[in-house]
Amino acid sequence: MTLDVHEISNALARRITSARGQAFVGRQSEMDRWQSFVASDDVAPLWFIVGPGGIGKSMLLHAFAADAELRGLTPLYLDAAHVPPNPPAVIEALTAVTGSRDFAAYCQQQETPLLLLDTCEAWAGLETWFREALLPDLPGHLRIVFATRQEPSTTWRTDPGWQSLTTVSHLAALDATECAAYLWRRHIHPERGAGLINLSQGYPLALALAADIVASGQHLPVSLADADDSLLRGLLDRFTQEAREDSQLQALDALTIVRELNQSLLAAMLEIDHAGPLYQWLSRLSFVEQRETGIVMHQLAREVLWADISSRASGRYTVFARNAVNWIVDRLEASTALTWHQAAGLAADAMYALRAAPLVREYMNLDADQSLYLDAWHEDDATEAHAMIARHEGEESLYWFRFWQARVPGSTVVIRDVDRRVRGLFLKLNMENLAPEDRQADPMTRILWQALETQFDFAPGDHVPFIRHWVTHDYAVSNSPEKTIILMAIHTYNLVARHLRLSAQVFDEATEWQPLAASLGIHLLEGSDTVIGGKDWQIYYNDWHVESPPHYYHLLADRMLGIGDGQPAKTVDTGARSLGESAFRQAVDDALKHLHEPERMQENPLLDSGILQCRGGAGGTDTATQVQVLEQVLRNTLAYLVDSGSMEARKAEILRRVWLDGPVNRSQLARSMHISYSTLRRYLLGAQKMLATQLWLDYRNDSTRS
Repeated sequence: MTLDVHEISNALARRITSARGQAFVGRQSEMDRWQSFVASDDVAPLWFIVGPGGIGKSMLLHAFAADAELRGLTPLYLDAAHVPPNPPAVIEALTAVTGSRDFAAYCQQQETPLLLLDTCEAWAGLETWFREALLPDLPGHLRIVFATRQEPSTTWRTDPGWQSLTTVSHLAALDATECAAYLWRRHIHPERGAGLINLSQGYPLALALAADIVASGQHLPVSLADADDSLLRGLLDRFTQEAREDSQLQALDALTIVRELNQSLLAAMLEIDHAGPLYQWLSRLSFVEQRETGIVMHQLAREVLWADISSRASGRYTVFARNAVNWIVDRLEASTALTWHQAAGLAADAMYALRAAPLVREYMNLDADQSLYLDAWHEDDATEAHAMIARHEGEESLYWFRFWQARVPGSTVVIRDVDRRVRGLFLKLNMENLAPEDRQADPMTRILWQALETQFDFAPGDHVPFIRHWVTHDYAVSNSPEKTIILMAIHTYNLVARHLRLSAQVFDEATEWQPLAASLGIHLLEGSDTVIGGKDWQIYYNDWHVESPPHYYHLLADRMLGIGDGQPAKTVDTGARSLGESAFRQAVDDALKHLHEPERMQENPLLDSGILQCRGGAGGTDTATQVQVLEQVLRNTLAYLVDSGSMEARKAEILRRVWLDGPVNRSQLARSMHISYSTLRRYLLGAQKMLATQLWLDYRNDSTRS
């Protein structure tokens, strides 16, 4: 009998849940209170459990859930840290945790509905909405346990309406007896355990991590810093510094980089065929939690490991983040039934992995004010939204916004805060569906339509979305959260839309990050410069026939991670041929394939693109010499990628032996390197892509600076 991956994952989850139950000790007063909480009708139905990170709040919630199941109840567990803190996202998460049923209706059908909310400090900005809008509409017999690092506001305990419904408990460290009981279950001798108890100060997470270190055969110092965060940092440092295998450290870094990890994603990030043993090792760690769809790292541990990832392994972040994004894009490409929200979640996961990339840090805001959310336009938004457009773009621009709103209802999407105030908006037009007379009236749609008819191979059935307006409350802030939400919405739409021919959007000519558009693969529509309301506007576009959305987003990580990482500036011959990115990449692939066939290399556009003058210093020589210089440029760039940590040595060796050193039997090469043929092929394609990306960045930067 064979088990599929889903069955194996569920079996692993059951084993981990069982292990958690065996490791749980102490907390008798909390467990006694829990008995009353679920069995008595006279208890306060809202229970806040407060304590610092690592004190054991999550473990206690899991113990509550296990006890509830033994009683025949169905507890619902939700970690707020993994749900954006805005009303629609919370409602969607509550619906999902019930099995896609209306949360209030589900609770009404349960005799004793139980909701266990973990990491509630992540929803701190939603407290008023939660208390005044969500809870009053839920059934009165619903019982909720809130686990949080922060004290609940005084309103819960002083407002007459909530006071009788609320209980607050403070979770303390484990005492010596409870710690000893835990270590006994971990098969650690009492004599050795005494030092661990003193070291951990009774913090369950620190105690469990110390036990992990001892169980792996490592030695611990006598003492570490007193503060719990510093204590955990010291333990994690010892754990990572003395891990038995480098592959385990790589797996830890992979889990630190992404929001949630599954076995397939781990294999892709580490570029290995089978990640099962490493995934199981990760799942057993004390600071890693098993979820239905994967594993996540304890937030406190993630904060500690994330701070050190660049110093621990230079270049590893770049490779792992790129691989994670490529895996996510592959999922998006392979899935035909994703909803917009599912695709948006995957896109957000990709951007989370790229959070250390220079471009993301500079021009996107992934952390601040996540309570903002997308919503449909309502008529009562008009006053606030119109004033925003007039203030930032002028009355003439407002005229065209109102023009299109009247003719294309439903074209406007609003960004709101938790108080439902308008913080930004964008208006999307489907060019192929507009009335001809309307299309001709607006100068921006007229210019774009004329370009579609004359410059692009536009055909019936093609889809051309055009972001005609986008404006935010803080218009001048390049990395405002509102702009981040709009950009993420555009990216998500491009990934799920069908029959895309072109995507276009209007930019203010003075937009700060406009010069980076070419680096992101967004092209200026020549001749689109237009003055509206005294401001200069231009149209930028993606041509999806030149570069498909999956291909574009595969390269997005390379583009973002490469910003600011180019080589020192060199002079480019102004007579060099100008190449677009797609043509440049194709020329690199052709050069690799035909490098040892001089007659086929004579027409390769790289020979007079300027890249040889920048990197080899051989402008204006004969073709044979240029081919030799090009080969040296390829070898030097490959060496740079290896030295910088961007490319693994094994990948570089495969690329060199297959293309640069002449024809080779790939099957024999795979056997000699003790890898499968499919792995060799994947490594080769990945190395080619990385080489082309680095050369493109060099070429782009040099051309820009010349």
